[in-house]
Amino acid sequence: MSTVQSGQAAPPGVYISIKPPDLRVVSGAEPTLGGLPGAEYYKLPLVAVVVLGPVFGGVFAMSLPFMVFLAFGNAVREYIGGFRTFRAQEIAPWGVYLGYNRLTLAHVTASGERIEGRAGTRYIRLPSLLVVLFSPLLGLLYIMVFPVLLAVALLTVFLHLLMRLVGRQPRGPAWPFTSATKADRDRGVS
Repeated sequence: MSTVQSGQAAPPGVYISIKPPDLRVVSGAEPTLGGLPGAEYYKLPLVAVVVLGPVFGGVFAMSLPFMVFLAFGNAVREYIGGFRTFRAQEIAPWGVYLGYNRLTLAHVTASGERIEGRAGTRYIRLPSLLVVLFSPLLGLLYIMVFPVLLAVALLTVFLHLLMRLVGRQPRGPAWPFTSATKADRDRGVS
């Protein structure tokens, strides 16, 4: 095998460098071997390229899903390791923030703005990727829960109106639509 330094003129072919690992193709249109500075490249024989090409392609195709999962896991690990907390009224970068010592949600639309919230509230910035991935799930949950909430509200109003028609005045804090005047309270009607 012939060796060629990076940056030198080379005949067309496939060249591989062991240290540092690199693979370059020189075509007739561009006769200079590009590559990493100071690297020494070996020209692969055409027979080796024809035989090893499908083997390397198969190894790449079989390992690609693992590489994607490893890269994604590494990105998540680095991102989670970079979590920091923000206090209410603190200047923060843009994003969606979840309060972890109080149930609250805040958003900052531009970097340099302050997080609005009650004093003492601490926030964690939610990763944008999670917001994008989970917003359809939250929308689906809202779509599924909203009819139940609406049915409960309508049932409450219906029962309230029914009790008024029957003549029995509902009592207690469970009936938010009751309004008693001072005269009603004096008579004992709530």
